[in-house]
Order: sequence, then structure tokens, then C-alpha cells
Amino acid sequence: MKHIIWVICAIFLLGKCASITSPTGGPQDTIPPKMTASYPKQGSVNYQDDEIRLEFNEYVQINNPREQVISSPLLPKNAKYVVKKNTVVIQLPEPLLKNTTYSINFREAVKDITERNSAERLKLAFSTGPYIDSLSISGNTFDPLTGTPMKDVTVALLPFSDSVDIFKQTPTFFTITDKLGNYTIENLKPGVYQLYAFNDQNKNLRIDSKSEHHGFQPHPIQLTANEKNRNMAVVLLDNRPIKVTGARPYNTYFNIRLSKNIDHYIIEPNEFLSSFGEDQANIQIYRREQEPDSTLVRLSLTDSLSIQKDTSVYVKFTNRQVEPEPFKIKVDETQLQATKGILTAKISFSKPISRLNFDSIYYQVDSITQFNLKPTEVSIDNAKKILTIRQRLDPQLLTPKTNTTNPQNRTNRATRTKSSAPTNALILEKGAVISAEDDRNEPTKNEITPKQTEDFGLLGVQTSNTKPTIIQLTTEQNKVISEIKSAKATFQDVPPGTYRLRVIIDENGNGKWDPGNFYTRQTPERIIFFTTPKGEKNIQLKANFEIDGMFISYE
Repeated sequence: MKHIIWVICAIFLLGKCASITSPTGGPQDTIPPKMTASYPKQGSVNYQDDEIRLEFNEYVQINNPREQVISSPLLPKNAKYVVKKNTVVIQLPEPLLKNTTYSINFREAVKDITERNSAERLKLAFSTGPYIDSLSISGNTFDPLTGTPMKDVTVALLPFSDSVDIFKQTPTFFTITDKLGNYTIENLKPGVYQLYAFNDQNKNLRIDSKSEHHGFQPHPIQLTANEKNRNMAVVLLDNRPIKVTGARPYNTYFNIRLSKNIDHYIIEPNEFLSSFGEDQANIQIYRREQEPDSTLVRLSLTDSLSIQKDTSVYVKFTNRQVEPEPFKIKVDETQLQATKGILTAKISFSKPISRLNFDSIYYQVDSITQFNLKPTEVSIDNAKKILTIRQRLDPQLLTPKTNTTNPQNRTNRATRTKSSAPTNALILEKGAVISAEDDRNEPTKNEITPKQTEDFGLLGVQTSNTKPTIIQLTTEQNKVISEIKSAKATFQDVPPGTYRLRVIIDENGNGKWDPGNFYTRQTPERIIFFTTPKGEKNIQLKANFEIDGMFISYE
């Protein structure tokens, strides 16, 4: 029994010794594996074998080859990747295309087994014909609205023809951009190509315009020499046609469901109150006071490509007794420039507004001084459920003063007593806002801190453009704060913070940025950012500072 135990222990120890493990201790391995040989060799011609082999100077492993290995043209779908110690083998179950140059980029597919360092710049090019193609196309992809490069974007080529369609065809050649948005497609033969780019989220090598950004070169490329600087703006642009996919009563309104988000719409008869629903692919129409069983409504729909769709829908409301959805309002933004007496505010609401009680909406300075809102000082966008206020106040009444005159009734020219305490609030009394379903808002009081001229800053910029130009002031996150349609702009009363300035070249003069359209061969309108001498987009603005004389020059 004693001898058996010793034998078992010996076998156990031998098993431990036979296990292959990464060595412990010593310096960390930071050197990536290097390819020492390949079959076929780099630049080989007339290759007809059924496998591809790559040998390395150390043991390696394969990492997600279906996504990491990029071949133009594609290798057979059922190609098998096998690792044998320091060799990677691609087994080809069917012959490669005849007289074709293959360019394979392994990206981060091959790693060592110790620290998983990826082999760098690992590429292989060979031909199944008598010569290897050597032309290339390179450039950059970027988001025009932010000015940032687009990494991991698929850049693709199709042989050009009159029927070429980047949304329906799979590319013949493609590559993936690096972290700086740069790309190069190599080993191309002379010819005419359509170049385009998209972030292929579902990995099917086709553009899904509903959810995937895309961009394109507007004209075919006649490739006779290497092409450089073929840059593309890549935007999220849904080019599907507008369709009505559903129309039915829901709760107390009638909901029209569309195939995509739209930019704006017109409803006739215009007596109906309506708004976008949970997104801009839903339109909610509300019941009028006396509604017949069914009403034919005409819709004019326009998407972000300025493509229109005119259609008609019969609107019918449910006769069931249902509980209306609650009516909510929220004051989103406020600012009071006390020195100039300018109050601005943005209010969002959950249902279209039928009317306002202006006597119940006012800015209150203190217990005896208030400024009532006038109809000319408010605008309502029922479709997007936004109410905007720009109110003119008397600056002299915005600065606390001592006054012994008797208090007056609520007025825009009230006086103060010694006992009057500051309120400084935008007030909406109960019933100030009445919805399409006759709801009344709950009382709302939004306190505002009055700001003087010295609490703000100024930004001034001029451009070298002679075409129609839109200059936009944005936040660091590229949210538009203000815009001026001119080649020169001065943004006054800007709160301290970090900002950016960008210029839209309004080619068609329609007063807005157009994202382009492949079918009309219109690329996105150019956007140029102001950058500092150090190449930075961000502008730091302090209180009581003026940054003027900025200049944006471009061709």
C-alpha cells in the first residue's frame, strides 16, 4: 500500500511538470510577435494552394478572426483559422478567385500567448494571377458636426456603374479606419470605383441607414495612380422613404406612426392640435370640441433630406371612456440680463397648448413688482412641445431701491417699499397654460438670479467666406447655443464657460445645415471649426471678458 501511494505521488508530480504554463517572475513581455515567414510569400503571384500559413518567432493565439481579419476581396465565408504553436493556418475550403490580388490585414487577430501582445502592421498581399495590383486609395473619415475622426469605420469600394447603389450592394474591396479615422485600401487594379464609408454595426457589410452613419464620394474615382486625401464626412442619415406604418386611436388622441423620424409636418385642416409623440416618427392628433365620426386629414411630411411625402389619413377617436394622460410643464432654461432688461426662458410641455392666460404668466421682482408676459414675447412650437419666452423688462426696476411710495396693484411699473423682499422668479400660476385637452398646469415658480453685464462675456468672429454662411456658438458637447446667419458674428451676453465656434457653408442658402443625399450626389455641407494656434477647438470664456477678432479662414 505504501508503494502504491509513492507511485501515485510520482505520477502527480510528473503531471504537474508536464503542464505548459506561462513563466512567472522576471520582466513583463511587451514585445509583440513578429512574422518570420509566410506561404505564400509577400507579393507572390500565381498562388493556387488551399491554405495560407504565417509563421512567427514565438507561440501565438488567434483572436476573433471573423472580425479582426480583413480581406479584400473577401476570403471564402467558411475559411477555417487554426493555430499550431507558432503558426497560423487559414484553411480554404474552396478556390480563390482567378487573376485576383488579395490583400489581407490581420489587425489584432494574432497575439502572443503570454501577455497577449498583438502583432503590429501584419499584412499579406498576393495574387492568383500573373501580376499583383499595386494602386491604392487613402484618406480620412470624420463626423462633420463635431469635427472628430471616425474610428473603426468600414471604407468600401464598388466597381462603378450607372446602377451602383451603396445601400444594396456588398463592397468588392474594403478596410477599417484606425483611431484617427485614417484608411488605406491597397493592391487595387486600375478602374472606375465608387468610394463610400459606414460604421458597420451589424457586420453584414451593408449600410443600414436607419442606425449606421455613412458617407461617400460624390463622383466616381478613375483610378490610374495612387489617390490620396479622399476624405469623407460620415453622418447618421436615414434615407429610407417616408411611409405611414400605422394609424389608430390611442388613449385620448389619434396616433400616426411613420417609418422614420421626420423634420416637420403640416396638417390640414389646421384646426387640429397635434405634436410629435415619443419620437419624431409618431404624430399625435388631439380631438376637437365637436368631432364627427371620421375626418379626412391631409399630411405633408418632410424629412431631414428635405424629401416630402403627401398623404391622407382618416382620423377617428375612440368612444371609450379613458383617463387622459397628465399634463406636465417644465422650465428648462432661464436667463435674465438685468442691465439690458432681457429675460429668456424655454419651457417644455407634454401636450399641445391651446391657449395661454397671459395675466397668469409673469416675472416677479419682489412682492410688489412684476412684469406680465405679452403675446408678442412668446412663441409656441406645438409639434416639438416647446414654449420660448423673450421678454423685455424695465432695467431700472430690476435693481433693488428704497422707496416709500404706497404699493400699487400688479403692474409693469410698480414701486417698492423698504419692506419689499426680492423674489426674482418666473411664475406660471395655476391655469396659465391650457392644453389641447383643456388641462390646466400646476403652479410653477422658477427662481432666477439676475445677471449684470459684467457677469457675461462676448465672443466675436469673422469668416473669409463670400457664400451664405451660418456661424454657430456651441457648448463643448456641440449643443447649439445661438447662431447668426452672416459672415461675421458677435455673440453677446454669453455666460462664462467653455464654448466652440463653427461655420456652416450654406451652399443652397436655405438657412440650415444639409446632411447630403447619395441619390442626388450631394455631400454634407461643409462645417469648419475655429481652432486656436495650438489646434484646440475649445474657447474658455470668463465673466466680463471680450474675445473679439477671431478669424476663420478656409477655401
